[in-house]
Amino acid sequence: MGSIFIAIIIGSIVGLCFVLVVRNRIQEIENASFEKKIVERLLVISQLHIMYACIIYGYICSITPELMPEDQTVRSFFQDHELIGGIVEELTGANLNPDIDAIHDRVQMGKTYGLIFMIILIILASIEGIGLVNRRINRWVIEAIAIGTSIGCYFSFQYALDLQKEIMNNSVILQLTDITAGFLGVGGFSSMFTNMFEFAFWIILLALFINHLLYHRALNKYYTSNR
Repeated sequence: MGSIFIAIIIGSIVGLCFVLVVRNRIQEIENASFEKKIVERLLVISQLHIMYACIIYGYICSITPELMPEDQTVRSFFQDHELIGGIVEELTGANLNPDIDAIHDRVQMGKTYGLIFMIILIILASIEGIGLVNRRINRWVIEAIAIGTSIGCYFSFQYALDLQKEIMNNSVILQLTDITAGFLGVGGFSSMFTNMFEFAFWIILLALFINHLLYHRALNKYYTSNR
């Protein structure tokens, strides 16, 4: 989880620096006609995009092939006692011998994709800022870039969540814990984790949606104002 906290800090700092640089540049150009509230409203969504890009990458970097150190011990036990392992697999349907090498490759590939996602999202957010500074990019193009960046945040977060689910589904301990919880009629750890992050996921989408509505209005005012 340390990677996530570091990503939050870095994302907040980078996002704040982005806002300050672009806002000051616009203020220099606009001079007396500078409308601080409108400009800051326009930059909020770019700041969120940068923060989310860093957080998503930090989240992906926090994912490890071995979700729990004890998994190796449990897998070794069932491998050494094949009869017991066979009975447990037959009764529960759990996969007691997942392909760890394949999972490791999947995680490494996920981190590579995460880095690519972060770079692309930050580049798009930067294009938004540059377009606002000189107003040479059509306002509908700017808004389309903002919407496209938000969609990119959505798919990036969904990719990270799917990767985490895949790792959890291959954890022997979590499989057995969830199956036991199902027999007892209670929710397992995996479902609790999934529900928690999906809730956070929808909060992020709601924040982006609200900011897009405010962004649309501010963009209209900004592009119709005189320099």
